[in-house]
Amino acid sequence: MIIEWKGMSGYGDMISPLCYAQNMHEITGEKVTIIFFWSFPKDDLPETPDKRAQYIYDYMKLSGVKIKHRYERALPYKHTNYDIKIMDPQQILHNIYFPEVKVDPVDTLVCSPIRNQKSLAEIGKSFKDGLDKEEWEELERKYKIVDYRTPIDEAFKSFEKCKYFIGYQGSCAWIARLFGVPMTIHTATKKLAYWQFPWCDGSFWSLDEIKSDRDEYIKDLRRARSERAASI
Repeated sequence: MIIEWKGMSGYGDMISPLCYAQNMHEITGEKVTIIFFWSFPKDDLPETPDKRAQYIYDYMKLSGVKIKHRYERALPYKHTNYDIKIMDPQQILHNIYFPEVKVDPVDTLVCSPIRNQKSLAEIGKSFKDGLDKEEWEELERKYKIVDYRTPIDEAFKSFEKCKYFIGYQGSCAWIARLFGVPMTIHTATKKLAYWQFPWCDGSFWSLDEIKSDRDEYIKDLRRARSERAASI
């Protein structure tokens, strides 16, 4: 299976498709190639979005998934082989995957949007934030800070020591999800946050339930696929 994906800079734009590709490998038994298409040329800067995507892929050690990059090619669509309806409760587990990571839970991490180069309001995504600047600053005085400016190797090392995560709906929240970290997401759209980060504080899901149900989700789809093939 080949999945084409429009390359974007957010952690969710990388972690979500990589986890989805792994799940499709487990469901179909096929090797999956995910191709990220980047609108910019390849360069030697130390940390560009393509290098972050590659870092995450290497960190996850996905034996059934291969990653490729195409440069100076902006896809006219967002992706292929991804027929998922946002907010569909039956598809909430489609991109949930937990790689084997060692976490020594020590720190509470906070990721706020207050130092973003462009505010969430400027990019039309103010709905992803549920706190004001003063409330974020109060949290940052209490806990260790990570955000999208944190070098990715430093950010991942921080999550290896993370016991709890507090953030807005996006950015490093996706790394917390990848690491299976308990979390609070401050957002104006709680239903969407519960769908994207289903064990965050306030959701009716628990982390243990998600881990168990995710495995059953994969088994059920694999079984249904086998039964369809046998009936042909």
